[in-house]
Amino acid sequence: MALFELDQLPCGILTVSARQKILAINLPLRSWLGYSEQFLLQQDIYQLLPPASRVLFLAHVLPAIQHYGKLSGCYLTLRKQNGHQIDMLASGKAIAPEHAAAEPTYQLALLPVPKN
Repeated sequence: MALFELDQLPCGILTVSARQKILAINLPLRSWLGYSEQFLLQQDIYQLLPPASRVLFLAHVLPAIQHYGKLSGCYLTLRKQNGHQIDMLASGKAIAPEHAAAEPTYQLALLPVPKN
């Protein structure tokens, strides 16, 4: 799916390399977080993750996607550009490389968790 099509989705989409570099981020997620696409591309995903979410990402999210090929319903907190945090519900999947020499990528779908 092309990035402009991803921009039309009602959820955030984040595509990350096996080396945890941000490869793509769609318009809804950029809007919720307040970052420009140019600022985030090729940055470490850890730029968006506060310390507790970094641990969760490394200990649960990444291993689940790498081992099972998918992740269903995990809560992650992301850091907005203004320094505030936003709670998100994340699901993800591994995307197989198009050729053997390429590394896999991981795609996360993210939705904000409403505050009561």
